Order: sequence, then structure tokens, then C-alpha cells
Amino acid sequence: MSKNQRRGLSSFDALGDMFNIPKINDSKQLGIVTEANSYTGEFKIKNCRDNCLHNYIETTEKKKSIKKDMSVIFEMDESNNSIKNPKFFNYSYCVPNETLLKLLNDNSEFGNFTDNFALQLNKYAKLTIRDNKKSFALSFPDEINGFNTAKFDFEKCYNSINRINSCTIAEKLFGKNNIKTWTFKTNWRMAIGLGTESIYETGMTLHHTYGIPYIPGQALKGIVRSWIIKKYFYNGFMQRDIDPKKDDSREIAAFCDKLFCLLFGCPEYAYKKGNIKSALNSDYMGSVTFFDAFPNNLNGNTVKIDIMNPHYGEYYSDTDNKKPPADYYNPVPVNFLTVQDTEFQFVLGIKEDKNETIADFDGVNTDTLLNIAEKYLKEALKEMGVGAKTAVGYGYFSETK
Repeated sequence: MSKNQRRGLSSFDALGDMFNIPKINDSKQLGIVTEANSYTGEFKIKNCRDNCLHNYIETTEKKKSIKKDMSVIFEMDESNNSIKNPKFFNYSYCVPNETLLKLLNDNSEFGNFTDNFALQLNKYAKLTIRDNKKSFALSFPDEINGFNTAKFDFEKCYNSINRINSCTIAEKLFGKNNIKTWTFKTNWRMAIGLGTESIYETGMTLHHTYGIPYIPGQALKGIVRSWIIKKYFYNGFMQRDIDPKKDDSREIAAFCDKLFCLLFGCPEYAYKKGNIKSALNSDYMGSVTFFDAFPNNLNGNTVKIDIMNPHYGEYYSDTDNKKPPADYYNPVPVNFLTVQDTEFQFVLGIKEDKNETIADFDGVNTDTLLNIAEKYLKEALKEMGVGAKTAVGYGYFSETK
């Protein structure tokens, strides 16, 4: 067993097969530019195979574009142990050297060497070198040939959804008569998981196994919960000893409502400091299950790069409060990923013995818990939206025609 295999990296031929990366001639080698003199054309290149340094002289105008830390693919001239036929790249990938060699040699476009969009986005991100600085970015100048979601085969990726179909899982758990399912479509774009950890400045919620955009069930539960609190408990719980700066009086009021507790769960005490118990007088986990919402259609236009252009970065970052929100600051464009014009399947489920009939929050109509949950989730999707930037039109849904 090789040293790399003992480290758990596996053989790189196997890795290449896994990601459908073509094998290349063994004569090709990978190097890094460690020293660069663009005026004289003298460069030092470290061979990543044996860490040996080689001198290289470029006499053409190409020498002006060669910078330190650039990746290079080359062949060795065995007669004089010198580099020949080098090809330089002002970007790289943070992957094992043999894998990087294959990617650069193949000049692979985005989406050509793995079926998993999340893996492609985060693990095969291009590391660009510009002005002697390395950075990851969601978009690049045209000459760098950067991130392009339209080149990713989402339709191939979409076939995996059949294995995790929420409706099928819900039927097995609760039975066909105890689930609700429907399809809504984004009105425009949705930015889901904008603040998640990412090597870029912004992120996106992608399924950890299949790599597709989706809306987690806990997010949907939180959205409709927040919508109900905002709509029906806006006056809060009126009691003198509640500090509005430390305690959410609206949530305390919601915990004192039986329907709210049945839908979403509640602690034993709505407000422990005031010895105020919740409506059910005990800890309760909630009766309705909110399943992950998966897209019904995926294609090359599903994921789009969008841009926000904050003009007052220096004002916002000024901790001393000395800089005004003036118009003379330079805007700093920030790219982020969105899902656009996509249908999602929403699924709710409940155990039969938990699906009791009760009055809704308006107090006018009575219905089962499952039907009430469906009603308010549909309202929240239409009126409150999902994800970030809902104040400017992102994340709203409507019924499919």
C-alpha cells in the first residue's frame, strides 16, 4: 500500500475515475512558479513531484503575464534536465497535486468533472492569482473563464432526487391519508443559505449528499412559526416583569396558545421567571412534521449568480462612528448564488392519533392540525418568503398553474 493510500487519499487513478477525469500522459508534470522576473524572463519553477527547483527563461512577450504562485504544466527535457513546453495558469484548485495536474491539463470547464454541484462548488473552487494575491471568487473576468453554473449538468444531478423523495418517505412514515403535498414555484429568485459557511463571501444551502439546492424542513417550520407569531401575537404577553430587551413577549404569548404548541411544540414554562406555564403544561415536541422541500425541475438556468453592491462599506465597518454614510465611497460588488424559476414540492405529515380537530388562529373555523399547518405554510410562502433579501423581492412563492 502506498503512502497516499495509507493517508486515505486513495490512488489518484481511482479518484480520476470517480470524477470522470481523463487520464493524461505520465510525461506531463505539475509545477509552481516560486520566483518570477517579468522583465528579464527568468523564472524558478518547483516541480511538485520531487520538489526540485528548475530555472526557466521565457523570451517572448508571454513573460509579462507569468507571475509568482501560478500553476504550470510542463515536460522535462531529459537531455539537459530542463523544462520544455510549459503552460501557465493564473488559477488553481485546492486538491491533491495529481488531481490538479489532470484538471489543468484537461482544461476542464465547470461541471465537467463531478455530478455533485456542492462538491464542485466548494471542493473544486478556482483559486485565482491576481496582483500577487490568492483568492476564491464566484465570478471572474471573462479572460479567466470562471464560474459558470449553466455549464453544470443539473438534469443528471436531478435524477438522484428520486432516492430522497419526501412524499414517498412521508407516506411510509404516516400513511397516504396523513400527509399533505403540493407544488409551489418561486416568483423570481430565492437566496437560501446566503450566510452559511463558504470559501466565498456568501453561501447557498445544498443537499449534503446529492448537492442540489433545497429548503430544509426546519427552515420551513421556522418560517411558518415566525409568520404566525408576527401575524397573531404581535401585541405580545402583557406583564410588567417581562423585559422586552431580554425576552420576546410575542413568543411567550404564543407558548400560551394551545394550537401553537400542538403545531410547533413548546417548553413547560412559557416564561419561567414569571412562573407562567405554557398551554400544555409540559414539554411538547409538536405534532406536525415538516419535510425538506426539493425542486421538481432542475436545468442549466436553475442556479444563477446575482450581485449586491453595497456603497457604504466603510461607514458600516467604522466602529468609531467617525465616517458618514456618504456617496463618495467606492462600491464593493459581492456575488451570491440564487435559485430562480423553480418548482418545489412541499410535504407535511402527522401521526393519525395526533391529527385532532381544533379552531384555527382566527378562531372562526375548525379543522385538523394537518390542514391548519398546510394553510399557514402556504400563507407564509406567499406573504413572508423564504431565505434572504425578502424585503427586495427574493424568496416568494406562488401556486403552480
